[in-house]
Order: sequence, then C-alpha cells, then structure tokens
Amino acid sequence: DRFVEIMFRRTIDELDTKRIIAEDAQFEKLCRVISLTEQRGHRQVDILLRHPVVKRDKVLMKIFQVIERDEPSHWAPYDGWLRANGKRESKWWERAIDGFIHSELLFVKLPILFLNPWVGRRSDWQDAGARRRAFYTNLGPGAYEFRVEASQDRGPWSATPAALRFEIAPTLTQHAGFRVAAVAIGIALLAGLAALRARQRRVHEQDRLAARIQERERIARDLHDTLLQGVYGLILRFEAIARRLPGTERAAMERVLVDADALLVEGRDRVTDLRLPPPDLNGLEQTLEALGRELSHTHGAAFVLTVEGTPRPLAPALAASICLTAREAIFNAFQHAQAGRIEVALRYVDGGFTLFVRDDGVGVPDEVKARGGRPGHWGLSGMRERAELAGVAYRLDSQAGIGTQVELHAPAARAYEGAGDVGPAVSRGPWWRRVRRG
Repeated sequence: DRFVEIMFRRTIDELDTKRIIAEDAQFEKLCRVISLTEQRGHRQVDILLRHPVVKRDKVLMKIFQVIERDEPSHWAPYDGWLRANGKRESKWWERAIDGFIHSELLFVKLPILFLNPWVGRRSDWQDAGARRRAFYTNLGPGAYEFRVEASQDRGPWSATPAALRFEIAPTLTQHAGFRVAAVAIGIALLAGLAALRARQRRVHEQDRLAARIQERERIARDLHDTLLQGVYGLILRFEAIARRLPGTERAAMERVLVDADALLVEGRDRVTDLRLPPPDLNGLEQTLEALGRELSHTHGAAFVLTVEGTPRPLAPALAASICLTAREAIFNAFQHAQAGRIEVALRYVDGGFTLFVRDDGVGVPDEVKARGGRPGHWGLSGMRERAELAGVAYRLDSQAGIGTQVELHAPAARAYEGAGDVGPAVSRGPWWRRVRRG
C-alpha cells in the first residue's frame, strides 16, 4: 500500500482503476509495483522462516508458512502480463523505494507487532475454517483488544485492522485484596506454627536441662556417700595407725596422709561443681559467683567477683565454653595457688567480652608453664584447648610470689548473642556460605 501511494501519489483506495487499466503506461507501472513488492516480500518471508526467533514460535511459523504458500499467486498474474507484453523491468529507483519500505517492515513494524512484550498473543495456532467466531477460554481479568485483518480472494490485506475492546471483571478470588488477605493469613499460620515449634523446643530444652541437673545431683550424692566417705574413713584409720609407728615411718606416713587430704579436698570441690547448675542454665555471673563463694568457705581464701560495663547476653555455646574454662581456673586458684584473695572480673565492651581470674598466690612455676601443665594434671592444657576450640583468646600470666592471671577474650562478633555465628574456630569461608544456626 505504501509503495502504491508513493508511485501514484494517492492511497490504494483512491486509485481510479478504470483509468489505470485504460492507460497502458499506468497499468504497466501498477504491474511493476505489485510484482516487485510481492516478490521481495516472498524473499523476506523465506528469511524470516529461517530465523531462530520465528522457529521457536509455532504461531509465527504458521503465519509465515501461510504467507509463503500464498504469496506467489499474488504477483504471478502481473508478472505474467509484463512478460507476455514484453514490458521492461522495474527501474532502479523503484527498487530502492521498495527496498526501503520492506526494510522498515522487517526491522521496525514486524518486531513491534510480534515481539512486543506488552501485547499478549495466542501461543498456538487454531485454524478457524469456515467459522466467523473466535472463542477464548480461561481469560484472566483485565482489558483486552481483539484485532482482525482480512484479505479477500488472496488480495491485499486491510490497511487498518478492526479492533474490539472489552474488559473482564475479576471474581472474588481474583481481587488483589483477596490475594493480599490470603497471603497475610498464610504468613500468620506460618508464624503460629513457628511459635508453636519454638515453644515445643523450649519445653524440650527445659526438660533436658532438668534431667541433666538431676543426673548431676545423683552423681554428686553417689560420690559423696560412697567414694569420698570411704576415702575419709581410710584416712582416719591410717592416721590412727600412723600414731603408733616409730618416728621415721610415722613421718613418711604423714606425708602420704597430707597428699590424701589434698585429694579428698579436690574430690569435694568436684562434687560441689557437680551440684552447681550447668553453665548454660544460669547466667555466667551467677554461676561463677556461686562456685567462688562455695570454694571460699572450704579453702579460706577471699573471693570477689566484679562486672565492668553493661552485661549482655552471650552466645550460648560460647558462654558454656567460657564458663567451663573459668571454673577450671577458679578451681586451680583455690587448690594450688595458696592465695589469700581470688578475683574474677567480667568486662563487657563494644569490642568484645573479656574474663579475668586473678590470685595473689605463689604463681605457676616456669617449667610448668613451659610444659603446659604438671605431669598427670590436665587443668592448664584443658583450659587452653577448650578456649581454642571455642575461638577464644587464652592467656596465662604468672610470676613467682606475685600471683597468676588467666585471661579469656572473645571479639564482639563471636561473643554477643545475635552478633554472629559461634562455633569452633575454623575457617568460615566466603560470605555467601555463612548460614546462621537456629
């Protein structure tokens, strides 16, 4: 149509077909125009059929296959008349105009029509046959436009498609408000299930802790009533025997009895530790305060606990490891330091958490520090290993005749609950692999 309008300076509907047929030159021009543009269109359809975008679309393939099949019949009568009457071929400027029109169609109009993401199209081809009605099912709510182009007797297609606009109202379940309400109800149900699950876990944890406390108390009672009482009875009997021995043998026996008394005191201290709540049941300050007060009564050394800064909840796993390490340091101070004062200091700052256990006792001998502990004793090495596994910095400072200080430090990212993951001090990997444990 554009080609005809340019060549004849009027639209195809305005052409005087009787005058064109009567004038040989005008009819020849019309035959050249139709033959030229229809043959170029056929070549471009052949190109489109090989394009991967068209090959993936069944509807486009069907449309262009129909055009490819019908297109030769559009130019054959006009091309045959030109050949039969010995008329000349199309002129160069006619070919140039036709090439420009088809390039615009191929690269602008067709992509806008068939590749526009905002214009919905059927995903399959349906041959209407002799029907004059179109049927669509499962259309969602919204505004639609039905467009129709027609061609009669394989002639040119209509210049402007006929359009019918209509709108489908949404049903109750298709309303945005209904969907929002459904999502909100679903989220509320999930939240309720999560809360119920959390409550069940808390109850299970409380039951588990109660069972642990009962088991610890049972073990403490058994140790006190059997092993410790039996050892104490043996000590008394050996003391009675030692009084009847001569001087040299009596001195040797008394040295053995001193070691037995020390062993009995350490056993009682361990029974006291078993009777205390587990480190993850009460707060760190309460647990260490209870242990220090109990040991102070039996050993005679003064005990002081101080807190610097505002106490914050510690990550549970790390708090348990720090508590166990600190309890071991307190035991060592009361049993081996011969101290008059033992102090525990807790420091809560933005940079992290630090715990100190200090005493004014005899200090740790240099050879013991170098070996990491006394032969057959695992207190110092156990504290260091437990701190390393928890990712806590461990430091032991001691001077003979001045005292000993054990320092435990954890950075804020590991120490405080909610600030980061707490676990063994291993490589944590890239950030996208870090998963917070519930």
